[in-house]
Amino acid sequence: MSISIIKPFSKNFIFDPENVEDEVIYIENNKTYRGFYAIRKIMLNIPIFWIFLPIFYFPCFDRIGSLLYRFIARHRKWI
Repeated sequence: MSISIIKPFSKNFIFDPENVEDEVIYIENNKTYRGFYAIRKIMLNIPIFWIFLPIFYFPCFDRIGSLLYRFIARHRKWI
């Protein structure tokens, strides 16, 4: 999920363009979410993405989603 897509829909997120981490990190109520789980949590907070949430919360999708997220994160510059 690109920052340029998320940023216009939410004023509650702060993005660091200098961040060179391999995964997205989202912190809410002193709890840290990373990678796929961070993306899923961000989607919960932006109504336009709610249409995709049933897929992201489908049983066992967290395993598939995590693998897919890691693949995309590793190849981010080429995708």
